[in-house]
Amino acid sequence: MTKFGLIAAGPALLIAYIIHFVLLNILTHTLQGFRWRPLSLLLLARFSPQVAVISSFCLPLGTGVFSLRAVLIKTGSEGRIPARFARIYAAIGWPIRSIS
Repeated sequence: MTKFGLIAAGPALLIAYIIHFVLLNILTHTLQGFRWRPLSLLLLARFSPQVAVISSFCLPLGTGVFSLRAVLIKTGSEGRIPARFARIYAAIGWPIRSIS
């Protein structure tokens, strides 16, 4: 592992997630009859394309903001990049307080 290090870890993780996704889809379909259904965002796009475009941009952005904050709370804001994000959250009135 020391020979490849982080260079191999990224693609290996991606491949592992793809295999995990495929196996879970096969198992859930076989055991429970699970099938994917059309997304409600597609239904929304059919009737109101402008609202669908706005929500398809805002939903991932909002999820990312909340997720990044949760990661910063758990890992701390030490380091150059996390400190920048912590300052941004503090500037908007949502300061990061570490759990530990």
